[in-house]
Amino acid sequence: MLDFSAELSDAQNRASTRGAIAVNATYIFLVHAKRASVTDTAYVLQALGARDALNLNGGGSTAMYFGDGYISGPGRLLPNAVVLTKP
Repeated sequence: MLDFSAELSDAQNRASTRGAIAVNATYIFLVHAKRASVTDTAYVLQALGARDALNLNGGGSTAMYFGDGYISGPGRLLPNAVVLTKP
């Protein structure tokens, strides 16, 4: 994991709801972490075995929708989404 702590803003260092997407050779991980900083979320992804990851928007913009409804969130209307479907 890269040490990027010096580049983070105060908001990114604060605990909030975070979204992230990550991969390894086998899996795609969609993570919705509550009460986590960006660094905390990176450690969660590392513990899951992710190799490459991308931090997504956090706070009220973060939500997870699965099947027929939201598992968590959103805190506001979401105009953007990452959608994974089976071929």
